[in-house]
Amino acid sequence: MANRKTHVIAGLASGTTVAAYRARDLESGHFLIEACGGGIGGMLGGIAPDVLEPAIHSWHRSVAHSGVAGLVGARAVQQCASWQQRCRLEAHQHDHLRSISQDDWARLWHALMAFLWRLLSGLIAGLPAGYISHLILDAASPRGIPIVG
Repeated sequence: MANRKTHVIAGLASGTTVAAYRARDLESGHFLIEACGGGIGGMLGGIAPDVLEPAIHSWHRSVAHSGVAGLVGARAVQQCASWQQRCRLEAHQHDHLRSISQDDWARLWHALMAFLWRLLSGLIAGLPAGYISHLILDAASPRGIPIVG
């Protein structure tokens, strides 16, 4: 049965992979930021089911560990394209504001905000990927996961 460390590693790998794939057409710096955000999101998603339903006994799996939760996660992966586009647009606007700013503090602020929007874009892609990786690992365990909860 997968433990927390396994879920973190699987979430990191799946979140980074999905975010990197979705950012494949971006310039290298932006690609790297989004891939890192995907890793963070994947790690968070990888532990989320056990945060929502702590493993206090061997039959702890319910709605958050169900096949339905997996379907919701798969739908979130599809939906995240529009959310990522919004994050990338915000980052681009901060890049523009940074380029026209005269003040060093304003340039620093806009650079930081652009970075955070790109990180969030990757996190959005990685979170459901990590969640799904958790469900796949638990489904392969002897107890499996319930269909509905």
